[in-house]
Amino acid sequence: MNKHLLILTNSLLISVFCFCCQICVAQSSYEKAMQMRNQMLNQSGKLTFTIKGKNYTIKTSLVKTKYNEYVIAGGLIGEDNTLTLIVPKIEAGNYTMSGNKQQAILVFNQTPFIINNGSITIKPNGSKIEGSFKGKYYPPNGKGKFSTEAEGEISGTFSDLSLL
Repeated sequence: MNKHLLILTNSLLISVFCFCCQICVAQSSYEKAMQMRNQMLNQSGKLTFTIKGKNYTIKTSLVKTKYNEYVIAGGLIGEDNTLTLIVPKIEAGNYTMSGNKQQAILVFNQTPFIINNGSITIKPNGSKIEGSFKGKYYPPNGKGKFSTEAEGEISGTFSDLSLL
């Protein structure tokens, strides 16, 4: 009987230990996410874009991904309008948006679009990054993909970005 009690006690201790480790990892990831969110909110970067004849401005930040690409992220998830531009590097130059690789995603009035057939221009300005973009935006086709017909054109500028 004591042997079974000992095995049960050890199993319970191991389960509690594993559960506590999972909570610590989850809390650590949550804390890192909240820290990054707060850094993004405190950034001075801005992105202004024109779509359907109207101008919109959103807070913007610059983040390097684990794939060594750079993301210019305007707005936060859950907002009506967000815009994400992906560039391979943050050196001065003109980067083409074309083909199957999604390099720009727009959420406009809570509807997602991809931006393609355009370009992103990067201009370093001291320790900050600025630039512009233009392209065509494509709506969802209702089948889990995006239409091959552009709904319209979008253009804009971004400024005062520094790497998070």
